[in-house]
Amino acid sequence: MIRRLITSDAERLQRLWMDTFSQAHPSLPLCYWRARLPDLHRCWGEETVLVYCSGGTDRADGMIATSKGGELTCLFVARALQGTGAGSDLLSGVLGTQPWLSVCVLEENLGARYFFQRHGFREHERRYCPVARQDQLLMHRAGRRSNLRTRA
Repeated sequence: MIRRLITSDAERLQRLWMDTFSQAHPSLPLCYWRARLPDLHRCWGEETVLVYCSGGTDRADGMIATSKGGELTCLFVARALQGTGAGSDLLSGVLGTQPWLSVCVLEENLGARYFFQRHGFREHERRYCPVARQDQLLMHRAGRRSNLRTRA
């Protein structure tokens, strides 16, 4: 089930975010992600924030957030649900509302890179991220109403 974010989701989503992001980025220490918790909290105020709940419960097991400008600022699901379609369901929940989307992914996060490629995102540019000490990929996905041209 996909639903809107509610206040009581905050603690669980924060734990899931720390777990999934630290696991997806083995070169970055846990303190790197702790320092970025304010980034997650800012995502909760984005234009569109949806939560994934599995197994007929109302428990938050994943989240997606997009800005009014079409930036996908956050997408994650519990590790136990990765590969089950939960992330795809969340992404589908926002694709119809955005003419195009962009997302930044750190180079080492192969799972996210492949996920976004499967959903039509293409690498647009790379920038070095000195804090993470690796490239950050900017990926775009053109939607129905967009004339955005990207390079593969």
